[in-house]
Amino acid sequence: MVTEGTKKQKSFLEKELSGKFVHLKVDACIRVRVNYFAINIHYFAKDGTVITTTLSVTDTRNQHASVVLQKLVLDVLNDFEIEKKRLYVLLTTMHPA
Repeated sequence: MVTEGTKKQKSFLEKELSGKFVHLKVDACIRVRVNYFAINIHYFAKDGTVITTTLSVTDTRNQHASVVLQKLVLDVLNDFEIEKKRLYVLLTTMHPA
């Protein structure tokens, strides 16, 4: 269930990111049989400070195929209205179990 506070934060983030370039970082690891896949972004706020925030953490349910991970990333980008042309870096980090 999405709370009202979460909806407000998402709306703020969508406005904050509108038209900005973002650094996208995806990270995956397996801990106690849960396959975490996190999507984080870094961007510059209006005052010039660098902001880091997590957009999504998902259990991939042992689905590591590139097509599955690509869909997860694209779904989150679409959900936050971030255009692919606004990505200037895509960094991945995969941690061993």
